[in-house]
Amino acid sequence: MLLPYDLISSLKGAEMLYPPHRRCPDPTCQGSKLGNAVYVEAHLYTLHRGVLPVYSISLNCSKCNTRYHPNHSVTNPKSPASQRQFYADVGPYIHVNTTVFLEDQLCEFFEQNICHSHSSSTILARLYNLRLGRTHTTLTSTLKEELTQEMVLDAFFLYALLRRCQRDNIVLCVPHHGQQEHRLDDALHDANQCMAGTGQPQYAHACDQCLKVISDNNGEPIGIIHGGVTDGVTLGHTCCRVKHCKVPLRWVKDWYCPEHLSLTNKCHVDGCIQPSEAPYITCNSPEHRVLEDEARQRQIAKSQHLDEQRRLQKDGVPTASGKKKKHKGKGKSGKRDIHGMKFTRNYTHNEQLFIFCCGVIVSRCTFFVAEGPENTQLFQEYLKRTFPHPALIPTHLFYDNACTLWKFLRAHNDPYWDAIRLVVDVFHSHVHSDEDDVCQANCVPTLFPKLKTADGKWQFNSSIAEQTNVWFGVFQSMARELSSIRYNFFLDEMISIRNEWMVEQLAKKQQHPWLRDLDAIMKEYEEK
Repeated sequence: MLLPYDLISSLKGAEMLYPPHRRCPDPTCQGSKLGNAVYVEAHLYTLHRGVLPVYSISLNCSKCNTRYHPNHSVTNPKSPASQRQFYADVGPYIHVNTTVFLEDQLCEFFEQNICHSHSSSTILARLYNLRLGRTHTTLTSTLKEELTQEMVLDAFFLYALLRRCQRDNIVLCVPHHGQQEHRLDDALHDANQCMAGTGQPQYAHACDQCLKVISDNNGEPIGIIHGGVTDGVTLGHTCCRVKHCKVPLRWVKDWYCPEHLSLTNKCHVDGCIQPSEAPYITCNSPEHRVLEDEARQRQIAKSQHLDEQRRLQKDGVPTASGKKKKHKGKGKSGKRDIHGMKFTRNYTHNEQLFIFCCGVIVSRCTFFVAEGPENTQLFQEYLKRTFPHPALIPTHLFYDNACTLWKFLRAHNDPYWDAIRLVVDVFHSHVHSDEDDVCQANCVPTLFPKLKTADGKWQFNSSIAEQTNVWFGVFQSMARELSSIRYNFFLDEMISIRNEWMVEQLAKKQQHPWLRDLDAIMKEYEEK
């Protein structure tokens, strides 16, 4: 549909962004012609052409009252419950908000930089404005041209959601009204639920580096060995300060979830149930007030020390900040200030990764507490969510604390684990005591001759988790202030992007990556 000539002549935009339909695609409207055009001045951020002033044009169907935009449609737009329904093919430009479009190539450029070079959204926005955002167009706009950190993040999450929906052949719907920062929350939550456990696209991955075929003396295949490694990396999001509570916070700056919000005004000294008195976070007990004053002084001194260290390092003055120091006062309950008084927000403990020995990450899970011996049950549940059928779990699982897990599993006599071999990875095996009879009899890697080649070399890279953690741990500064919903989606997306790159590298190295037929594997297991 064309706008009147006198209206077109008054508009000055590098491009006119129309919806893909000229007639209503709803069969009940019988091809009703779209009209009532509304044009909105906007900016298009591109990878190679800089920032372009454009016009976003929407058209309306008078029969079903659906307004069609360049990326999505909205039925009954004035209704508080109206939804934006995105098209299966949204085209090359992503409609981030009312006046902002980002080219899909630019969105991909951003997510690749975040994944592989750990560039933050702030840095990406700054670099774009300095170089990529420059354009030689003579057209002008009344809108601000600078790309912001919020635009980069909104584009990242929307583009990733659209890709997932396209891959899974589902339609993305989000609220039409409400705050921009929460518009995608429900869709992100649903995507997180689908990804948990077995949702990674490379979940069924196998290649010559992580799966080895065992042959007899005549060269006939008689079985396989499949290696996987699991480990935790210090990374977390803010969470409720009540132990084991997993209810999401309303805002990342909150100390308690909605269910425990009443505890906000309680004295912050452990074990005290008296109310706090503003502006303090402790009750009127003199002893507790002293604790808070001491804690505040320690926080101020620590902040001043860090500022001084940064200034000295900036001026090239050598400092002792690189020396390793023993941390005191860290008990089983986590980091706490003096005398059992917690003075900061609470964070989840770590991210647990399961990685095939080739480097492909199979799954990720947030642990709210440490994965130590006292929480072995939690660790077992994580493994069962990752491998819901015993036929799917690798034959050999490398874990730095495999002996403790072995004791727990044998004590519970669960047949699910009968076929798996728990092995202390080679990197950590030397720190396990020779006096630990259980470990020496069941978990040290030298007990498994199939893990070595004929010339005595290890078949699997059991230290792949340590190497992967170096890459994954850098996301701590980027993700720790995201909401739990965005945090989980962000990390899963980083893993998916890295897995795609890893599979490409394996193919170049002639390691023959492929996706196994898991249904056939489970059927064969049941028939045995």
